[in-house]
Amino acid sequence: MKTEIVEKKTGASYMIENKRVDELNLMYKCFCREESNLNIIVCCLGDHIEEKGKKIVNDEELIKNPT
Repeated sequence: MKTEIVEKKTGASYMIENKRVDELNLMYKCFCREESNLNIIVCCLGDHIEEKGKKIVNDEELIKNPT
């Protein structure tokens, strides 16, 4: 159930993309009560960061005209 909450369309990645810091904070407060729960959020956020990084690295515009 915890994994589904984090990974759903309105889960952690959605909250990051849409700057829902307060909601992320609430999710963290609920999940941090049991340390093993934090790994679920960490894995989800790691996947999110990796995906964003790949998009940046493979962006043709940035390759042609890096800033």
